[in-house]
Amino acid sequence: MAGNPELTKQLIDSFHLAKKIPGMLPELPNHLTPRHVHILDHVCQAKEPGIRISEIAKQMHSTMPSITKMVSELEEKGLVEKSRDPKDRRAFTIHAAPSGLKIYRIYVEEYYQRLAALLKEIPEEDIRTAVRVIQTAYDRMSRNPIQIGSPNSTEN
Repeated sequence: MAGNPELTKQLIDSFHLAKKIPGMLPELPNHLTPRHVHILDHVCQAKEPGIRISEIAKQMHSTMPSITKMVSELEEKGLVEKSRDPKDRRAFTIHAAPSGLKIYRIYVEEYYQRLAALLKEIPEEDIRTAVRVIQTAYDRMSRNPIQIGSPNSTEN
Protein backbone atom coordinates (compact mmCIF):
# COMPACT_ATOMS: atom_id res chain seq x y z
CA MET A 1 0.00 0.00 0.00
CA ALA A 2 3.06 2.21 0.52
CA GLY A 3 1.22 4.89 2.44
CA ASN A 4 -1.48 5.52 -0.17
CA PRO A 5 -4.35 7.33 1.65
CA GLU A 6 -6.95 6.56 -1.05
CA LEU A 7 -6.12 2.86 -1.06
CA THR A 8 -6.17 2.89 2.76
CA LYS A 9 -9.67 4.41 2.62
CA GLN A 10 -10.79 1.66 0.22
CA LEU A 11 -9.41 -0.95 2.63
CA ILE A 12 -11.31 0.55 5.57
CA ASP A 13 -14.46 0.82 3.43
CA SER A 14 -14.13 -2.89 2.63
CA PHE A 15 -13.93 -3.60 6.39
CA HIS A 16 -17.26 -1.80 6.85
CA LEU A 17 -18.75 -3.92 4.08
CA ALA A 18 -17.28 -7.10 5.56
CA LYS A 19 -18.85 -6.27 8.93
CA LYS A 20 -22.28 -6.79 7.32
CA ILE A 21 -21.51 -10.37 6.25
CA PRO A 22 -22.20 -12.12 9.60
CA GLY A 23 -25.67 -10.55 9.54
CA MET A 24 -26.35 -12.47 6.32
CA LEU A 25 -26.69 -15.77 8.16
CA PRO A 26 -29.96 -17.52 7.50
CA GLU A 27 -32.71 -16.60 9.92
CA LEU A 28 -31.73 -17.93 13.31
CA PRO A 29 -34.09 -19.71 15.72
CA ASN A 30 -34.86 -19.01 19.35
CA HIS A 31 -33.87 -15.34 19.27
CA LEU A 32 -30.23 -16.20 18.53
CA THR A 33 -27.87 -13.66 17.04
CA PRO A 34 -24.88 -14.25 14.75
CA ARG A 35 -22.69 -13.52 17.79
CA HIS A 36 -24.38 -16.36 19.73
CA VAL A 37 -23.59 -18.71 16.85
CA HIS A 38 -20.00 -17.44 16.73
CA ILE A 39 -19.60 -18.26 20.42
CA LEU A 40 -21.13 -21.72 19.88
CA ASP A 41 -18.58 -22.21 17.12
CA HIS A 42 -15.73 -21.50 19.54
CA VAL A 43 -17.27 -23.80 22.17
CA CYS A 44 -17.68 -26.66 19.69
CA GLN A 45 -14.25 -26.17 18.13
CA ALA A 46 -12.37 -26.15 21.46
CA LYS A 47 -9.32 -28.43 21.37
CA GLU A 48 -10.21 -29.97 24.74
CA PRO A 49 -13.69 -30.68 26.06
CA GLY A 50 -14.90 -27.45 27.57
CA ILE A 51 -13.54 -23.97 27.07
CA ARG A 52 -13.20 -21.09 29.48
CA ILE A 53 -14.99 -17.82 28.85
CA SER A 54 -11.62 -16.04 28.98
CA GLU A 55 -10.41 -18.17 26.06
CA ILE A 56 -13.52 -17.42 24.01
CA ALA A 57 -13.06 -13.70 24.70
CA LYS A 58 -9.42 -13.90 23.65
CA GLN A 59 -10.21 -15.80 20.44
CA MET A 60 -13.01 -13.38 19.55
CA HIS A 61 -11.02 -10.25 20.47
CA SER A 62 -13.79 -9.33 22.88
CA THR A 63 -14.21 -8.51 26.55
CA MET A 64 -14.92 -10.97 29.33
CA PRO A 65 -18.13 -9.18 30.42
CA SER A 66 -19.48 -9.23 26.87
CA ILE A 67 -18.78 -12.92 26.37
CA THR A 68 -20.00 -13.79 29.88
CA LYS A 69 -23.33 -12.12 29.07
CA MET A 70 -23.67 -13.94 25.77
CA VAL A 71 -22.73 -17.31 27.33
CA SER A 72 -25.34 -16.73 30.05
CA GLU A 73 -27.94 -16.12 27.34
CA LEU A 74 -26.89 -19.33 25.58
CA GLU A 75 -27.12 -21.18 28.89
CA GLU A 76 -30.64 -19.81 29.52
CA LYS A 77 -31.64 -21.11 26.07
CA GLY A 78 -30.25 -24.54 26.95
CA LEU A 79 -27.56 -24.44 24.26
CA VAL A 80 -24.49 -24.55 26.51
CA GLU A 81 -23.73 -25.87 29.96
CA LYS A 82 -21.21 -24.71 32.54
CA SER A 83 -19.14 -27.03 34.67
CA ARG A 84 -16.25 -26.63 37.10
CA ASP A 85 -12.87 -26.70 35.41
CA PRO A 86 -11.16 -29.88 36.63
CA LYS A 87 -7.78 -28.10 36.44
CA ASP A 88 -8.93 -25.09 38.48
CA ARG A 89 -11.95 -25.56 40.72
CA ARG A 90 -12.47 -21.78 40.91
CA ALA A 91 -13.10 -21.55 37.17
CA PHE A 92 -15.83 -22.84 34.86
CA THR A 93 -15.69 -24.35 31.41
CA ILE A 94 -18.40 -24.14 28.80
CA HIS A 95 -19.67 -27.18 26.87
CA ALA A 96 -22.24 -27.41 24.11
CA ALA A 97 -25.52 -29.02 25.15
CA PRO A 98 -27.12 -31.42 22.63
CA SER A 99 -29.38 -28.62 21.34
CA GLY A 100 -26.31 -26.38 20.98
CA LEU A 101 -24.55 -29.06 18.93
CA LYS A 102 -27.60 -29.22 16.66
CA ILE A 103 -27.51 -25.44 16.13
CA TYR A 104 -23.75 -25.67 15.51
CA ARG A 105 -24.15 -28.40 12.89
CA ILE A 106 -26.81 -26.47 11.00
CA TYR A 107 -25.66 -22.85 11.33
CA VAL A 108 -21.90 -23.40 11.28
CA GLU A 109 -21.00 -26.67 9.57
CA GLU A 110 -23.80 -26.73 7.00
CA TYR A 111 -23.76 -22.97 6.47
CA TYR A 112 -20.01 -22.86 5.82
CA GLN A 113 -20.19 -25.84 3.47
CA ARG A 114 -22.82 -24.02 1.41
CA LEU A 115 -20.96 -20.71 1.66
CA ALA A 116 -17.74 -22.41 0.48
CA ALA A 117 -19.62 -23.70 -2.57
CA LEU A 118 -20.98 -20.21 -3.25
CA LEU A 119 -17.51 -18.64 -2.98
CA LYS A 120 -15.62 -21.46 -4.74
CA GLU A 121 -14.59 -19.23 -7.64
CA ILE A 122 -12.50 -17.02 -5.35
CA PRO A 123 -8.97 -18.47 -5.45
CA GLU A 124 -7.81 -19.87 -2.10
CA GLU A 125 -4.70 -17.70 -2.24
CA ASP A 126 -6.92 -14.59 -2.49
CA ILE A 127 -8.84 -15.73 0.57
CA ARG A 128 -5.62 -16.39 2.49
CA THR A 129 -4.35 -12.93 1.49
CA ALA A 130 -7.60 -11.27 2.62
CA VAL A 131 -7.44 -13.05 5.99
CA ARG A 132 -3.79 -12.07 6.45
CA VAL A 133 -4.42 -8.43 5.53
CA ILE A 134 -7.41 -8.12 7.87
CA GLN A 135 -5.55 -9.76 10.75
CA THR A 136 -2.45 -7.60 10.19
CA ALA A 137 -4.50 -4.41 9.94
CA TYR A 138 -6.40 -5.30 13.12
CA ASP A 139 -3.20 -6.12 14.98
CA ARG A 140 -1.42 -2.91 13.96
CA MET A 141 -4.43 -0.67 14.52
CA SER A 142 -5.25 -2.18 17.92
CA ARG A 143 -1.66 -1.73 19.12
CA ASN A 144 -1.22 1.78 17.66
CA PRO A 145 -4.42 3.84 18.01
CA ILE A 146 -4.30 7.00 15.95
CA GLN A 147 -5.30 10.25 17.64
CA ILE A 148 -6.09 13.22 15.42
CA GLY A 149 -7.54 16.61 16.25
CA SER A 150 -9.69 17.03 19.30
CA PRO A 151 -13.43 16.43 19.61
CA ASN A 152 -13.98 20.10 20.34
CA SER A 153 -11.81 21.32 17.49
CA THR A 154 -13.51 23.70 15.06
CA GLU A 155 -10.56 24.14 12.74
CA ASN A 156 -11.32 24.07 9.01
